[in-house]
Amino acid sequence: MGQQTGFYPIFLDLGQRKCVVVGGGPVAERKAAGLLKAGAEVTIVSPDVTQGLQRLVESGDVRLLERAFEETDLEGATLAFAATDSQGVNQAVLDAASRSGIPVNISDRSNRGDFVVPSSFMKGPLQVAISTGGGSPALARIIRQDLEHAVAGELVELAQMLERLRPRVQSRFPENEPQRRRVWARLVAPDVLEHIQAKSWDRVEEIVEECLS
Repeated sequence: MGQQTGFYPIFLDLGQRKCVVVGGGPVAERKAAGLLKAGAEVTIVSPDVTQGLQRLVESGDVRLLERAFEETDLEGATLAFAATDSQGVNQAVLDAASRSGIPVNISDRSNRGDFVVPSSFMKGPLQVAISTGGGSPALARIIRQDLEHAVAGELVELAQMLERLRPRVQSRFPENEPQRRRVWARLVAPDVLEHIQAKSWDRVEEIVEECLS
């Protein structure tokens, strides 16, 4: 086996999946907000919570177990997050998750846990995530901000167009992967992006039809 050089990058579909966040402070609030955007069913475990989390509880967006963490809180969970300022509690969450085979994220500087949450942004269907492997979240945020400013509107429009075209391309060339690759390569060529930037939609449509003919 080769030497481990870093984390495996992955995007997870958490729609209607139970995710447990242990902790009630600002870090837990940020975790919960991100999970809700991904469509997860969020359970918060903490005797006390921030006003922001309390609003999410009152609106029914998250479930609150207003007490100390118990191992059974993780039953049926897809992911677990330990976001307290107590190393003992975080370790208890880590141990419980490990026994149940549940990936766990630890929000401290101990480098424990199974995964880190990258700094990310979304523009249309584009989702970009940056990680320093937990080494410097502040640097990851700076890089993310730079990239977010660099992603121009025409790139988002191109991504939206490609998303709409995917079913047509799959239907037109269901058994011809090389041809599908040629189509995608043509549709992301620089001139297509230039036509989108210039709002030359008739020419873009001509290129699409040429690819699908």
